[in-house]
Amino acid sequence: MKTKILFLIGLSALSVLSSCSKFTDTQILGQETQENFFNAGSNAVYAVNSCYDNLKASEGIYGSGHCYDFMFSNMLSDDGAKGSSAGDIVELAEMKKWLANSANTMTSSLWKICYNSLYRCNTVLKNLPNSSVDDNLKKRLIAEVKFLRAYYYFYLVKAFGPVPLFTEPVQQGQFHSVRSSIADVYKQIDADLTEAAADLPEKGAYANTELGRATKGAAKAYLARSIMYQLGTDYTNYQDRAKGWQKVYDLCAEIQTSGQYTLAPNYATIFENEGENGTESIFEVQCSENPNQDYGTGKWGTTTSIFTNPRGDWGGWGFDDPTPSLVSEYEANDVRLKCTVISDGDICYGLKMTVSLDESDNTGHYNRKMLWDPAVTKPKTSLKESGINIRQFRYADILLMKAEAAYNLTKEDEARQLVNQIRERARNSTMTKGSKLGQDDYALPSWDPATSLPAISSSVTGAALQQAIWHERRVELGMEFTRYMDLVRTGRYLSSLPADVAARCLTHCYDYKGNKIPVLPINVDESNGWINDDPSTGIMKQNPGY
Repeated sequence: MKTKILFLIGLSALSVLSSCSKFTDTQILGQETQENFFNAGSNAVYAVNSCYDNLKASEGIYGSGHCYDFMFSNMLSDDGAKGSSAGDIVELAEMKKWLANSANTMTSSLWKICYNSLYRCNTVLKNLPNSSVDDNLKKRLIAEVKFLRAYYYFYLVKAFGPVPLFTEPVQQGQFHSVRSSIADVYKQIDADLTEAAADLPEKGAYANTELGRATKGAAKAYLARSIMYQLGTDYTNYQDRAKGWQKVYDLCAEIQTSGQYTLAPNYATIFENEGENGTESIFEVQCSENPNQDYGTGKWGTTTSIFTNPRGDWGGWGFDDPTPSLVSEYEANDVRLKCTVISDGDICYGLKMTVSLDESDNTGHYNRKMLWDPAVTKPKTSLKESGINIRQFRYADILLMKAEAAYNLTKEDEARQLVNQIRERARNSTMTKGSKLGQDDYALPSWDPATSLPAISSSVTGAALQQAIWHERRVELGMEFTRYMDLVRTGRYLSSLPADVAARCLTHCYDYKGNKIPVLPINVDESNGWINDDPSTGIMKQNPGY
């Protein structure tokens, strides 16, 4: 039985935070909240839990379309195709081809969910500091919310570039249409994560009943990721790029020496039920299956699996399909391929898989990392949520980030050593769970591990070493929401696209000293400047080309 934080409790406690048609219509907290709600420790925890709740929000809970991590990461990159049938959610195909417009309900949903979440975060941060809650609890809760505020702004700036930046709860009628620069948004993100890291406990200090809350390691990890993304896009805040890379290196080193994390011995276990909140987990969204909960809002679990699982007996819709480009990136006898990709004829949980090209957007593959284990959940014939946690940050990513930082700081020996740690773990891992017909265990591969994934040798240096690090990131973190921004920050995104798509994408880019930063369209309601449903009161400038 998995123990989860029931974030939804917080949503019920602060039901007055529900959003209307736009995030600017969010209602203010009532008199009770302003005067005494936060004085009770349990209420303060409920309020903070409501800030976590939207991490799972995905089914248009604020009147828009679907909103899933893969839509704004895997699918925008060369790792993931839209999948499903050609006519299913064409707005995703428009995003993939950079044909989306300001009426796209996927981007609108992301915008609204993030700003509703930020309203909750800012409401807590305004009221909790002056409450009579125990000082130690108060300190931790404030740090958690600063982490979450940074998390939501990080999502916004990656998707939309310059966005309105609020550190106070914006009440009805008080919204203004000024957008902060990319650099200023990142500056706030980095400040929140720095302050959160100072006050959050380590992962091991939490009880099992509190798993999933923000930790010191998670705050440092996201701060390192934020800086790394800035170094390849808008690096206004890190003009001395060597110092920026040193900061990334130092943060990763602190996580590495904290004693809180290690690589899971077997890569194949990471995305199974028994791998949740494991030794490698830095941050993951907590989900619990509710067998009586149909597809929709107000859920405990996730419906990502419904979107990404194979059709037929597996009850999925076949979105977010791994591409042939990703499949070809894996070296021979790399067990991580079958941990990431399902192909026709593969055995998963002891069952033979059938992949129809007509059902998988002609890639011939499905996403293995979000596949339901029928021994754990059995919603195959109906639309039920699953209890699979969404892995957002793993320790392997920290080692690879440190390797890239080491490379940029001319510490090539260390960079190779870090990459080789990752390769060694993969070399000594098993096949996926249930890879043999009728069985549900972890079988050894048919080949000698010594013949696969050789260590990166000292002869690999310079640009070849950089390529080796990027390669390892792609195969280690395949379908884990990192590829799109990895391509953007390293200047490889436009060249990864078909020529016509690249040409369209280029019209939707901000430019910072030659770095192209693609952005999605802002929802038409917001870009029209609607304040209290009055379009005459202001105009928010739309992103380029929309």
